[in-house]
Amino acid sequence: MKTDDIKLLLQRYYDGETSEQEERQLKEFFASNDVPEDMQADKKMFEELMSFGEPEMPEELNARISAAIDDKAGKHRTVRLRIFGSIAAMLCIILSVNTYLSREEVTISPKDTCSTPEEAAEQTQRALIAFSKALNKGMDGMNKAEKTTNQANRIVVEKLKKLNNR
Repeated sequence: MKTDDIKLLLQRYYDGETSEQEERQLKEFFASNDVPEDMQADKKMFEELMSFGEPEMPEELNARISAAIDDKAGKHRTVRLRIFGSIAAMLCIILSVNTYLSREEVTISPKDTCSTPEEAAEQTQRALIAFSKALNKGMDGMNKAEKTTNQANRIVVEKLKKLNNR
């Protein structure tokens, strides 16, 4: 890989955005003798990281971390249930109002905003697309929360490795 590519990959690594394969590429690069002078500090850091090996985690700490992860997973499930519950409630309200307004006794006659069925279908499609975008935005937030949790877990593992080597 070119040095510029390595620098970009290294920045992504520091931001916590690299995959395991990309991290292996960085380790291989820094294990070689062809590391530029301005990247020697990064090379030293990677050599230190590679020397750690697998950390030994005390059983009590492992249990506490597992409990924290389970707690986070429960909170994520709760958030998802609230989102889907809200959607279901909204659909029930819409169906109830539609049923109420479609009864013959009701004297309210809403004005048609669409002159043709095709125009109505088009407006309905736009509304569904807007709803889909809002739902996707919520899911993106959930994905970001998961990514943050993964980064926190990596930091915990790194700290444990340092503690085990003392």
